[in-house]
Amino acid sequence: MLILILVKVFAGMQKQIKQANSTKIDFLLLNLTTVMLAGPSLFAKLINLPPQVMVFGRALLAAAALFAFLQITRQSTQLKSSQDRNMLLVLGAVMAAHWVTVVHSIQVSTVAVGMIAVHTHPIITILLEPWFFNEKFRWSDLLLGVIVLIGVIVLVPELTWSNSTALGVFWGVFSAALFALRNVLSRGYVRSYSGSVVMYYQMMVVAAVLFPFIFFTEFEVSEFFSWRLLALGVIFTAGGHSLYVGAMKR
Repeated sequence: MLILILVKVFAGMQKQIKQANSTKIDFLLLNLTTVMLAGPSLFAKLINLPPQVMVFGRALLAAAALFAFLQITRQSTQLKSSQDRNMLLVLGAVMAAHWVTVVHSIQVSTVAVGMIAVHTHPIITILLEPWFFNEKFRWSDLLLGVIVLIGVIVLVPELTWSNSTALGVFWGVFSAALFALRNVLSRGYVRSYSGSVVMYYQMMVVAAVLFPFIFFTEFEVSEFFSWRLLALGVIFTAGGHSLYVGAMKR
């Protein structure tokens, strides 16, 4: 019942956004979703589950919420070609790796270190885009990237694998690179499909990729069915990421 209520609220937001149809709305959405995408980092500490199990539950709940949303709004989930299907499979696999590594980054260090490291993804994205879309490369972007890199290095007291901060930064930046790759690859598909459809398929793939791991991992079953995982999957994942992907249309 709670999922249906949240889905209907999200459907109303999507309808208003579609009617507005402006680039300014997209910029506002990107700022809103940046806040929403920071929320899951707190759950990485609050939810006592291994990364792969947490991400599996998160993706499964998000896929269920998105499926309900797509049914309520009568959006087609039919893909136009086998190439689109294969690309969405790749996007889902990259997303699974991104989420597992970002949770691991936070769990081995702190929320602050993990978030600072993973939020280097905008800089990585603007460095990747010229290669994927034949856009003009700007040296000012490279300079910004170097400045951000210096800022991240300052966080690390010593470059050793035994240092928790160094580990957190390494896995966070690696996760940021995966997230940037996913965003760049998604950009070409959000023009053909809604953000909710793209995220629905990605979540299905993430859940499928991580499903086998739950049989080889010890975890508390009660924690898997907690309200924290429900909020993470429905609000911060299905809602936040769909709005984020959809905002990249313009």
